[in-house]
Amino acid sequence: PSVTSFSVRALPNDIAPSLLTLSGALLSNQSTDVSVTVGEQRCSITDIAADGSNITCALSALPAGEVAITLAVAQAGYAAMPGGGSTARITTQLLVTSCSPTRGSYHGGVLLNAAGAGFAAIPSNSSAQMEVTVAGSAPGPVTPAILSATNTVAMVRLPRYRASVTAATRQLTLQLRVFDRATNATVALAAVPYTLDTAYTPSVTRVTPATLEPFTAANLTLTWSVGAAAAGIAGINDSLPVGAASNVRVLLQSGPRGPVYACGMVGEGGAKPQVVVAASNFNGTAGSYLETASCEVPATLPAASYEAWVCLDGVGCGFSAAAVQVPVNVSSISRSAGSIAGGTELVITGTGEHTSAWK
Repeated sequence: PSVTSFSVRALPNDIAPSLLTLSGALLSNQSTDVSVTVGEQRCSITDIAADGSNITCALSALPAGEVAITLAVAQAGYAAMPGGGSTARITTQLLVTSCSPTRGSYHGGVLLNAAGAGFAAIPSNSSAQMEVTVAGSAPGPVTPAILSATNTVAMVRLPRYRASVTAATRQLTLQLRVFDRATNATVALAAVPYTLDTAYTPSVTRVTPATLEPFTAANLTLTWSVGAAAAGIAGINDSLPVGAASNVRVLLQSGPRGPVYACGMVGEGGAKPQVVVAASNFNGTAGSYLETASCEVPATLPAASYEAWVCLDGVGCGFSAAAVQVPVNVSSISRSAGSIAGGTELVITGTGEHTSAWK
């Protein structure tokens, strides 16, 4: 058997090629006698010519890049492909048709769903790999990451970061790339457009108290705001009653690489930590939402200067720099005097560090 030509095409409602047709001689006219594989996946026969000259099969979802085609006929073996040999190759594209959400906070903290094709799992024996990067410049040190991918959707995490806000909106283009791990050569590219918007960026305007005792549970009160459209995405379409659970998560972090502490009132039975509304005002005319909320700082907070972050699902995060100070408190020192030439060992005891005594 031999294949003299082949082609791929998409059905009307498909965004990626979904049918493969192979033409040639002695291909058999019995679908049970023919086995077509594409990228190591079975291609299901949908049509076969009575004279065995054409075979059409339905492609499975394929990862972007180059994949091999083989056709085997029972009792005859593999078909010879154009150019000789038993395999031919086709290249599938990486396609992005939409992204949800389309805009969000300048400071990240959101999950993006890029819909399209070419996201199918890359075979484990392949040298190809998919990554996501920022195409061009970004307003801060942001490192996006692919969390998961199905045949038609790639979930991308845009992490929290401190952005430099210089305009009301800014285009951030994320780039999905399939590349060869051995050579770093690009196999396929697709752009994911996303808009950074100040109206979608939560703003933290007040945090009290500004100073907390180390390793002591305490209530923290924050006032924050965001545009009404962004609030609606997070499920806020009206003022919330006092005592209701807020839609925000509150995080305390000491610097961009410091540990993160969730601020929340833990319910009975290990319920999810809560941030509770103390006051709120949804103003559809002005296009804004303002909220004062309180939460309980965990009793595991060591001494440091903390940024206070508020994050809304589907929108992203905003922060106030150096909003909370937790000082080191010294309670005793083992010696009050020593040699002028030094060499005296002191034990200082206090609170604020992860250990209660240090030298």
